[in-house]
Amino acid sequence: MMKTKPSTLTWFAVYAIWIVLGIAAVWAAWQWNGATLALAAWMISKPALRPAGWSSATLPVVNRLSVLIFGAIWLIGVMFMENLLRAAALEQRLIRESGRLALILLIIWLVGVGLPLLLF
Repeated sequence: MMKTKPSTLTWFAVYAIWIVLGIAAVWAAWQWNGATLALAAWMISKPALRPAGWSSATLPVVNRLSVLIFGAIWLIGVMFMENLLRAAALEQRLIRESGRLALILLIIWLVGVGLPLLLF
């Protein structure tokens, strides 16, 4: 339901919020990369949980795969956020939608921070 056409200032706000949320998503993805490495190191340190053939030499491979996977998730997420923010601007709910996205990213980051703390 489009009420009025958003102003140019609103579109600048949309893309400024999008850039800030994209940077926050990089931060969260990087934290999850560290959590993945911590999980892999923890599994390697426990003989009962260690996958066959894994050793400390496996960690660089896990790191590369983790960066690839979280980078792809980040790219999809940033495109999704841009679409969501543009639709929110058209429906005059930009502040509420950007706050919701920021809260989701904060929760994702907190889980990424808490996972390594639980393991060690």
